Amino acid sequence: MRELFLRVGYLPDADAIPLNPGKDAEGTPVQTPPYGPAVTAQRVLDSGPLPVTGAK
Repeated sequence: MRELFLRVGYLPDADAIPLNPGKDAEGTPVQTPPYGPAVTAQRVLDSGPLPVTGAK
């Protein structure tokens, strides 16, 4: 049997972390937090395992 796990990271107080402007590979403007503060502030939600039926 196959199972699915889902993990979502989020920043509960995102306004407290400065964002750096930039562009992705396609030139679309993006904003990214600095790595250290984001890793320290990040929280994670986990879900699963959920059965996956009919998958090939």
